[in-house]
Amino acid sequence: MLIFNIYMLYQQHLLRQSRNNLSSQIEVATEQRVRAEAFYQLAILDPLTRLYSQRFGEEHLLRQIASTERRGDPLMVLLLDLDNFKGINDRFGHAAGDLVLKEFARRLNKGIRASDTAVRLGGDEFLVILPDCPSEKIDVVLSRLTDFQIEMGQDRILVSSSRGWAQYEEADTAEALMRRADEALYVHKAIRFAHAPQH
Repeated sequence: MLIFNIYMLYQQHLLRQSRNNLSSQIEVATEQRVRAEAFYQLAILDPLTRLYSQRFGEEHLLRQIASTERRGDPLMVLLLDLDNFKGINDRFGHAAGDLVLKEFARRLNKGIRASDTAVRLGGDEFLVILPDCPSEKIDVVLSRLTDFQIEMGQDRILVSSSRGWAQYEEADTAEALMRRADEALYVHKAIRFAHAPQH
């Protein structure tokens, strides 16, 4: 009987030890998963604007082009560039510039569809990848991306953007598609500044 009791106590001790080991392993695995997710977020998201990063955007565009070639759906890319962003930074400081970028990104994300992908290319340049978007629908997207103001103390900063877009054409590379959108952006910017009031 004594031997049986000792055996039972030993078995309970082993069970407790196994539970503690399992609990520790689960804790370590959970920490590693959280850390891996954090690294993944850092890799695909721009830390300031929380839009997708340039690298993710480039890879996603290649995937969308491959999908468009397979299925024949329309694909549009939209490039946006903040007007006079350097002037905002120079006059109001980098904190104001960061605020402008974050607010522009927030409005951009709000103005596009769930299937669209907004990307910060760097600086004050942004890309939106619009799958299944025929050219006549681009005006709907653009109508949501209106100019806005940000208050900094006594000052009001007007934030506007120039934009250019291009529709995927058969056998387009990502570079060719982006180049056409970029050319359209600079035409739009030139027209806007030619008609801007002179001070």
